[in-house]
This record gives sequence, structure tokens and C-alpha cells, in this order.
Amino acid sequence: MIAEAFLREDPGGSGNPVGMAFIPYLTADDYAGSGYAMNAIASAFGAYPKVWVRDEEGNVQYGSTSPQMKAALGQMAQWFQDGILDPQFGTRTWDDITALLTNGQTGITFGPWHIPDWLLNNVRGMDGKAEFAAYALSDGEGKVHVTHSNPSSGYIVVQKGYANPEVLIKMVNLYFDEMVNNGNLAVEEPEVNSYIKQGVDGTARPISLEINAYTSLLDDYSDISRCVNGEIGLDQVRTAESRNIVESVNSYLRDPENSETADWSKYTSRMEGVSLIDRLTKEERFEWVDPVFWGSPKP
Repeated sequence: MIAEAFLREDPGGSGNPVGMAFIPYLTADDYAGSGYAMNAIASAFGAYPKVWVRDEEGNVQYGSTSPQMKAALGQMAQWFQDGILDPQFGTRTWDDITALLTNGQTGITFGPWHIPDWLLNNVRGMDGKAEFAAYALSDGEGKVHVTHSNPSSGYIVVQKGYANPEVLIKMVNLYFDEMVNNGNLAVEEPEVNSYIKQGVDGTARPISLEINAYTSLLDDYSDISRCVNGEIGLDQVRTAESRNIVESVNSYLRDPENSETADWSKYTSRMEGVSLIDRLTKEERFEWVDPVFWGSPKP
């Protein structure tokens, strides 16, 4: 397997390669936060940790204590015995694992499609030769099991008696509609456009909440990939963020070896990560699971 090849060949030339490393708590309650976690491995066994799902009999069960999760942990235990996992499995901090990747001591890690934008970019910044490719773990029939994320994990509230509660809706429309779809943003709102170009985190907005259409990820990828391939012009790309990503991807493609880390990140997350999601979607390879609910039940 690939993990054994990394240990045997030591492609990073570290002289001290280690196996796959994971954070001590092992799992996340959604794929967006699954960096350095084993969620993908669990899903390949049909296990969905930290969410509540229905079993084959229709009974509600906690994904972390399901028989499938036990099987996934059993596989991890076997890999540990075989030396495929990091010998310090269970004790590495987040920064420790990042250091292992940066030093070339480990070459396989897990996370969401956007992990190159906020985590692997640190590795690339320290090692300009670092490259990553995206893979999905499937079951024996080639299906990739995933759960739908909680669609309402955040809320915006207005103080009772506030004179103008409609201002909140106007702000949301401004951030997630008018600005996003403004084809002339660079001229009309240069400061906002500059923030987008720099990849400033969304928490810089007064409202730290994402409001997007369910298909926005693949819709945006369609614009980006078609523009990069010359099928449409930059002026036909719908959102300001996507237009800036097109420019970053093209910049990376012009000179991959000497590209800026930010350009590499955008290329890797979209043209490697989201392109894989797009392909699996078109091939109908995803096996979607709807959790009964997220989090802990209240007494």
C-alpha cells in the first residue's frame, strides 16, 4: 500500500520516516474540521463518528460506538502493530504533525478539500518542493461514504426591541449576494476585492457565518475549471472569489516550481481537491448519509 511505500522509500529524504499521524481525539463531528483525523477511514467502514445515524434496522445509534466504528478502530490497531501508523500515535499535537509533514517524515494526511488553503500551505511555505495529490477512501464496492454536514450550525440573533432588525438581512444580502456576484467589484469596492485576493479569512467580516447555496462548491468549480481551460472568459465567471482563484491557478500553472504559496494553495485545493469531488459526483460514487441529528442529545 502507499503508506508502506512512504516508509520504505522515504521520499522526503528525512532519514527517519514515520507512519500516518493523527490527532489524539482521532475524529471530528464534520468533514470540514477533519484535518489530521480518521473520519475518512471510519467512513470507508460505514462508520460516522460523533453524529447520530440510523442503522439498517432503522434504530438511531451514535456513530462513535457503532459496530462499524469498532471495525475501523480495529484496522487502525492492526496498522499500528504493522508500523504503518506513527509510533507516537495518540500523543502528537497538531503542530507536531505539521512538523512531520514539513520535515518530509510523513507523507499522508487527512482532511477536507480545502486543507491546502489553511494547513498544507504551511508545509509548502517551508518546503517549496512539497506537492500533494487528493484521494478519496472508498469501500469494497468503490463507494465513498459521507455524511451531510449540519446546515444550521451557526445563528445570527438580533436584540429584542432593536428598531431596525431588517439591517441584518440587508447585511447578509450585501455580503453573500451583491458583493459575491458583483462583476465590477474591483472598481466599486477595491478594499473588499483586495481582501478576497489576499484570502482573508471570513471571520474578518462583521458576521462570521457562511451562507451559500448547497451546490455552490461545484458551481464555482465549474466556472473556475472552464475559465482555466479557455472555455469561458474571466468576465463570465460569476463571483469575485472565483475570478481571483482563476488568476491564482493560472499564475501557478505558468511556473509551478517557483509559484507563490497562495497560488499553489488555490490550485491544489480546487484543481486537485474539488475536481475529485466533482468527478465522484458525476460518477455517482458518493453514498450520502443523512444524520438524525448532530451533537449530544439533551435530557
